[in-house]
Amino acid sequence: MHLSTSYAVVGLPALALGCGDASSPNIETLSPLRAFAVSSGPAMPGNSGIVRFGAFVGFFVYDMQRGLLSIHSTSTPFADICGGTPPVIDSLDIQTIATVSGLHAIFQGQNHNVLIYPAVPFDCSFLATAPLLAAGTVHLIRTDNDLRGEGSPGTDAFGWQAEGDLRDLATGEVLRYTEIARFLFTPAEKELSVDIRLH
Repeated sequence: MHLSTSYAVVGLPALALGCGDASSPNIETLSPLRAFAVSSGPAMPGNSGIVRFGAFVGFFVYDMQRGLLSIHSTSTPFADICGGTPPVIDSLDIQTIATVSGLHAIFQGQNHNVLIYPAVPFDCSFLATAPLLAAGTVHLIRTDNDLRGEGSPGTDAFGWQAEGDLRDLATGEVLRYTEIARFLFTPAEKELSVDIRLH
């Protein structure tokens, strides 16, 4: 198995679960599905197999080479979330299409929230006191060639690219942010690559 120098951990179900406290807000219950709004096309155009909708998709990733943790889809600092404040979350516009090779998906967000922390463990005992380095909204595109991992044998590939301006919470300075994450899974190999940059 090959691991890049930037190791990634992805958590899709709920950001607040990292707090490990049963009383912590469960943001899965806070975000009902919404109608797809980016395109004027219908939610299910004809018999094409395409489905469009909007939903909360929370996730986080580590870039260990640069010592950074990015948390996606909430603007609420973890000092507040860990203290019991319900997180403010955003939704992504999602399009899926069922094929013989798997359920292909694309996720897009034009004003997608990102929080940048040092690479501390994803747990409230660390996140509650870790300094929030930068925060803001960015443009994100995420793709997955087999969303459920049930397609034909071969490479399961997913990842995302995000870019935009974040605010340095210590100085107020505007930082240019880019993030590229790529995950390739085959029966013989797992390759994870993450590059988070603040300029």
